[in-house]
Amino acid sequence: MTDITMPPFTNMLAALSQSARLKIVQVVVKGGEDGVPAGEIARAVRCPPSTLSFHLKALTDCGLLGASPRGRYIRYSAKAAAFVALAEFIGSLPGVASAAPRTRIKTGKGQGLVRRAKKARRSAGTNGQLSIFGD
Repeated sequence: MTDITMPPFTNMLAALSQSARLKIVQVVVKGGEDGVPAGEIARAVRCPPSTLSFHLKALTDCGLLGASPRGRYIRYSAKAAAFVALAEFIGSLPGVASAAPRTRIKTGKGQGLVRRAKKARRSAGTNGQLSIFGD
């Protein structure tokens, strides 16, 4: 590993270190190549627009998400190459490749990871966070 390849990965890992951003990534990946409008992301992750904007900026600045203006809306999509590079980096760490289970990552509609995340979210509740969505 060289120091030249480290800064993009540190920025990516830092961006993914918050649970709200992981939820955003799940919603965007599930949306496919066409992307997901910011309003739909906000409803799915139950996040106020100003907070969502902050998280989306962090995820686009590090290169994990791309933003495409379409009319009055901005659609966000996952940059697959960035996620592949990050996965390869993590897999190259000493001891990780031999310890990691051999699983296939499914993308698109009907994604098992998304279903499990929704189930976990329902059982976890709101974790004591203030919600503006009336629940």
